[in-house]
Amino acid sequence: MDGVRWKGSSDGTFSVRSLRKFIDKNHGEDPIWKDIVWRGFAPPKVEIFIWQVLRNRVPVQSELTNRGNSKSGIGGLLRDDSGMILMEFSEASSLSLPALVELEAINFGISYLLTTSWSLTHRLIVESDCKMVVDWINGMIEHPITVANKVIETAKLMFAKGMCLTLIPRCCNVLADTLAKQGIG
Repeated sequence: MDGVRWKGSSDGTFSVRSLRKFIDKNHGEDPIWKDIVWRGFAPPKVEIFIWQVLRNRVPVQSELTNRGNSKSGIGGLLRDDSGMILMEFSEASSLSLPALVELEAINFGISYLLTTSWSLTHRLIVESDCKMVVDWINGMIEHPITVANKVIETAKLMFAKGMCLTLIPRCCNVLADTLAKQGIG
């Protein structure tokens, strides 16, 4: 009889169970898989996701960036108290996670403002559509340790200069979003 037979099972048919038994038999059984992951307590999609996490196989944004699959940009504008645009910026960013890109944009805008004489006579109100970053800087939620220095530095600078940071709806941030997309190139 012509055909393909799976050597991992006695009847020659392939199944995930027979593959697991084959791997365990030939490569040693790891207790974490048997005791935690493959116990059937969660749907198969969740078990597979856990397996990917434990093996560092989840294609998260930072991993996609490492593979060259992601681009990002920052964009923003500074307006006076009458709403007139004084300055706008659009730059490429080497970061990939949206919250980190937003933090970079806020810092870029603050740094630019501090180089102008306008900063001596006006108070900056920073508007962001990223709730997480607004909450990090305003101390409403704990920030990850990986961004602690940048968040603390930004918060201290804003407080020292009398600046405030407010959350705005994404629909009110269309121009800054357009500028960020231009920064991608």
